[in-house]
Amino acid sequence: PEAGDLLADALERATRVLGPVHEQTLTMARGLGVLYLSMGDTDRAHPVFEETYTRVRATLGVSNPATLLTMQDLARTLRAKGERDRALALLTEALEISQTVRGETHPGTLMTLGALGSLLNEMGDYARAEQKLEEAVAAARSTLPEGHSVVARLEIDLANGYDAQGKHDLAEPLLLDAVTNLRSQQGNTHPLTRQAIGRLVSHYRARGMRETADLWEA
Repeated sequence: PEAGDLLADALERATRVLGPVHEQTLTMARGLGVLYLSMGDTDRAHPVFEETYTRVRATLGVSNPATLLTMQDLARTLRAKGERDRALALLTEALEISQTVRGETHPGTLMTLGALGSLLNEMGDYARAEQKLEEAVAAARSTLPEGHSVVARLEIDLANGYDAQGKHDLAEPLLLDAVTNLRSQQGNTHPLTRQAIGRLVSHYRARGMRETADLWEA
């Protein structure tokens, strides 16, 4: 049987024995949804996250951390399916709740703000995306340790927006900062470091700077 089928069977048993909102059940449900997403199977990921979100919100309340997490999972799935308007509504609500419950500079709040900005970029709303991502990067840099993965992720998201608008000179230092700090804190082989380097290489290639791209890719 496929890994997804095995996990789905285990989730069904956990739901029956432990209950639908037991911590272990929720962990398994999220793992199943994430597995489907990693396989590119949004059609199977969507109902898993949709059902989990509905149950958790009704049982634990909208401000519970588990509810916020499932809101973001569902929004990510909807975004992957092209249902951007509903994803935007979910992320907007999740951000407002997180700011109230966890605070405006909590890493989870900043990542939600970054996800919202990234989605707005994807929807072509560059002005609002830029404002939110610049706010997120500034807050992360002032409150989190240098080299923190949240800072790097937000820098990459903001750089993506700048590149999409042709503001390459603003994107480059963000990508360089992300790569430098991730190399220092996480090492060259960490997945996020490799992702940041790959994004920097793509940035240089898009600008026709092949020699510089080759140096980073080597």
